[in-house]
Amino acid sequence: MNKHKKSATVHDVARKANVSPSTVSRVFDPKWDGKVRRSTVERVLAAANQLAYSPNAIARSLHTNRTNIVAVIMGIQVGYFFEEFFFGLVSTLQTSGRQVLVFTFSPEKDIDEVMEQVRQYRVDAVLVLASATQNTIHRLSSTAIPVILVERLAPDSNLSYICSDNYAGAQMAADYLLRMGHRRFGYLSGDASLSPAIQRTTGFIERVQAAGGEIAARADGDFSYRSACDALDTFLAAGPVDAIFCADDTMAMGIMDAARQRGIAIPGEFSVMGFDNHSITALTSYQLTTVSHNRPLLFSTVLHALNVLIASPEQQIRRVLPMKVVERASVRKLI
Repeated sequence: MNKHKKSATVHDVARKANVSPSTVSRVFDPKWDGKVRRSTVERVLAAANQLAYSPNAIARSLHTNRTNIVAVIMGIQVGYFFEEFFFGLVSTLQTSGRQVLVFTFSPEKDIDEVMEQVRQYRVDAVLVLASATQNTIHRLSSTAIPVILVERLAPDSNLSYICSDNYAGAQMAADYLLRMGHRRFGYLSGDASLSPAIQRTTGFIERVQAAGGEIAARADGDFSYRSACDALDTFLAAGPVDAIFCADDTMAMGIMDAARQRGIAIPGEFSVMGFDNHSITALTSYQLTTVSHNRPLLFSTVLHALNVLIASPEQQIRRVLPMKVVERASVRKLI
């Protein structure tokens, strides 16, 4: 019969390294990185290596009443931006010593059902990256677990949120296109049930009209490539437009591809501008001028908010972060 050697404990490592068990715990806690004397760290790591010790996250969670696990609720259909954003966020969380559990959510799925699944894992907090309707936000407001909406606004709720300034970003897009001499616009909106889409629509249209420009045609998209391809006819029927502004990059790429299939040169016949700045926009075939989120700032702000809310769940953190225009080759200068 095989006899398994007993695993080394934190007390075994502490005795061998001649330190306290709490010092051993700090050496293996990323939040204490750089705060423990280097010679002590080396002594503890050497003892741990000799004893084949690895920290037990479950045991630590029982002692601290925290699991260092964050739930991330994602939509079942995400575009390029949110896919890239998700992986960047997960990397940031893991580097900080937290782990991630992913749950999917769709309009057909009840948010209470998702949250019941979340509660089974004793997570420390919940990040919501999925599309959050007013009903969803209302239901999330009653949960005892700290909840942060990411890239969603909820000013009429008690929830915390971290969001780029979509309204100001859309105004920046309008200002840029106006400076480039464009006056007659097509506008392709996103899903009007979502706060980022509403903010982008309001910001862009208000700024164009205030400057004396014209929204010659508007089409309602849903942030999908296909909705943009279908919308091109609307803009062509309106007569010549100087530029088409799209509420996200995926739709802007759809407009560009649909135009090329008809032999329409971009930006020769009209300019195209997007929003989000995901990585595909920089490819040679698009070179899309767009409005960019500050992802490093978003990630660090989310991490800070998590730390504060896990320690003090009664607090509320709301941050709206700046954006910027990224100029490439899909917009031409008319003046």
